[in-house]
Amino acid sequence: MKKNTKAIPKNQIESAIKLHQSGQLIQTERLCRQLLRKYPNTPIIISLLGASLQAQGESKKALQCFNKVLRLEPNNAEVHYNRAVILQSQHLSKDALQGYEKAIEINPEYAPAYLNIGMQYKILDQPNKSIINFKKAIEINHNYLEAHINLGNVLKEQGNFPQAIENYSSAIRINPNSSHSYNNLGATLHKIGELKKANINFNKAIEINPDYVNAHFNLGLLHLLQGDFKNGWKEYEYRYRKTNYTYPAKLDISKPKWDGSSLKEKTLLIYHEQGLGDTIQFSRYISDINRNNGSIIFIIQDTLADLYRHRDSGWDQYIDQIISTNEHIPDYDFHISLMSLPYILNIDVKHISNQNAPYIKVPQKDVEKWKIKINNECKKNTLRVGISWQGSPTNINDRNRSIELQHFLDILNIENVKFFSLQKNTGQKQILKNSLSQKIVDWSNDFNQFTDTSALIQNLDLVISVDTSIAHISGSMGKPTWVLLEKIPDFRWMLDRKDSPWYPAIKLFRQQNQGDWQTVISEVKKELENLIK
Repeated sequence: MKKNTKAIPKNQIESAIKLHQSGQLIQTERLCRQLLRKYPNTPIIISLLGASLQAQGESKKALQCFNKVLRLEPNNAEVHYNRAVILQSQHLSKDALQGYEKAIEINPEYAPAYLNIGMQYKILDQPNKSIINFKKAIEINHNYLEAHINLGNVLKEQGNFPQAIENYSSAIRINPNSSHSYNNLGATLHKIGELKKANINFNKAIEINPDYVNAHFNLGLLHLLQGDFKNGWKEYEYRYRKTNYTYPAKLDISKPKWDGSSLKEKTLLIYHEQGLGDTIQFSRYISDINRNNGSIIFIIQDTLADLYRHRDSGWDQYIDQIISTNEHIPDYDFHISLMSLPYILNIDVKHISNQNAPYIKVPQKDVEKWKIKINNECKKNTLRVGISWQGSPTNINDRNRSIELQHFLDILNIENVKFFSLQKNTGQKQILKNSLSQKIVDWSNDFNQFTDTSALIQNLDLVISVDTSIAHISGSMGKPTWVLLEKIPDFRWMLDRKDSPWYPAIKLFRQQNQGDWQTVISEVKKELENLIK
């Protein structure tokens, strides 16, 4: 390609740059195209055109511009960077990383490239590499706001709360009006139990940006954790406005959301939200709704459907039709999320629900089937204990709420106790990995529906579980259940108390220090030994 032989006037380049910097993208594009007709191979103008197209969402055309610039100027660090940003937006992580690394090779002080490399490694679940690159960006630019925030985010996820707090505090020093920094600092303070300070920071974020959804949502979780349901449920409603909130695929959200008004001659569609444990916990509120001769349809996860639909479940007195996720949705007048019911019904901590456990019942035929299996496995006077030590690995907080199976070793050696695994998938692998097949009965291959898990639980004397759906199903069945909790748990378990207002049969064992499961296990062991004396 021949390079342009005409020198473009400096003032025209400056005009194009000023237009772009002022955000006048269409005008920038128009001027660049005019200049390129006269000066066709001018890298800086082609680059500006690409940048204006990129900002307008014309990624394909922008990429063509950047590719052309790099043929003219292969060592243009800024263009390598801009090109990589587009590739990153197209989820071409490997190609994007190569582009950022090329920009750094050309200009080792290119801080934004280090930032984006760090963000890419975060996406790729390589936090240590993320940290290295965020720190490098900060080393180059001590006042790099985005680098401090992103470094804080990774450190928080790793459980390094002091360093996370330090980085969020630096971000606030750099920009006292950074609502994101206050929100993230508040979330970290919440995690270590500095609840008053967390409250201050969430409110500061909202003061700066009154419509900041995540800060409202986090404030709601904080209120609920402290037992302030009135303010908690109100702020919790902001989750509908979170970017990652998803309605059921077949739900017609153009129809009105139910506000608690009369259901006379109307049909209310209630849909499940979040995990299995949430469905089990919040389904109790369906019984609190005054149908007033109206109808209720309940959409539930496939794996729970049989547990709610069998003839002895009792749910038919509150629900006219129970459908699983993939089934056809009949016509309805209003819709509401299951987890919005306590807000609509004005539920406070003293009146969790009219529906006391047990409110989940297991089909008797399934109970009898598992009773035979257990009786064949256990001696007559053996204490039968179900255990669950891991939640779903997709849960953002799973690393803090789940326990390695090896922590249970001291418990597993107690005599006259037979342990039954209530885990699926990874749990089974851990039993084999730790050579514990002789200590733990694992029938997970026979768990086809949650009904099977529930029927097994029904035949046990006790369930010991971390914060998973197992704790909820066991508690909702009225089965004695010991729940093992991190220091600052999920909001539903609240603070300090050893019991749960949600489930009378549940006893709570809490960490005294973050991450200290050994002390919790020691307490459980002592209680279990006392139980069999």
